[in-house]
Amino acid sequence: MQRTQKIQYTIRLVSQRRSLASIARTPGAKQRHIVPSTNANPLLYSRLTSTQFAIQPRIPCSATWVTSQRRSYSSGVSEDEERKGLFYHTLEGGVYALSFLSESPSSQNSATVIGLIPEGQGLEGFQENQAFVDLLHDTVKSALIENVDPDLANDATQRQEGWMHVHDLRRFPESGRVGDADDIIGTVLVQEGKINGETYERMPMYRTVSSDGPTKLSEGLHKRLLSALQDAHKKESKA
Repeated sequence: MQRTQKIQYTIRLVSQRRSLASIARTPGAKQRHIVPSTNANPLLYSRLTSTQFAIQPRIPCSATWVTSQRRSYSSGVSEDEERKGLFYHTLEGGVYALSFLSESPSSQNSATVIGLIPEGQGLEGFQENQAFVDLLHDTVKSALIENVDPDLANDATQRQEGWMHVHDLRRFPESGRVGDADDIIGTVLVQEGKINGETYERMPMYRTVSSDGPTKLSEGLHKRLLSALQDAHKKESKA
């Protein structure tokens, strides 16, 4: 448990420094919508995708550890105190699995696992799980087809025609601006003010984890994702 806590603390410390540095060097930063790190709970930074956007962080060799208040569900899983509903699972081989479910994944490759953090590698070792990525996009597409997100439906009404981005809420762009490529989950065609969910296309540059934290969806999309993750967990458990 102590090693898991140290990883979370180091991740949070580096991400907060990156957020402050970004604000300091960005022109007009006061006008740019940036989710406060204390609320967004910056956790991890993946170097496996979108490396042209990456700023390579330097991880402190040592840091003073503050006693954590995270709730432990068992010896193998803990919940992040700042981001409720985000869990760290200890797997065999000294690997930590990041997940939105408290239930232990059936394997490292489970679709319920956002990604892996090998012991001792911190941010630099985060490995995105393609099975989760595929499930995420399939879930978003089905949700768009069924029109379960009122905010996106409202955006479509205002846009009327053309392609519309589906943004990750961890760093939502201000009105009239295009978000960062690694924060755009996908795009969908709007026709006559309605979302045509069948036209949904995933953004190849999207990262499930960035310096602003893991995937953060609207309430409607997140509920749909949790349901899909639960279904995947049940199927994998029976296999």
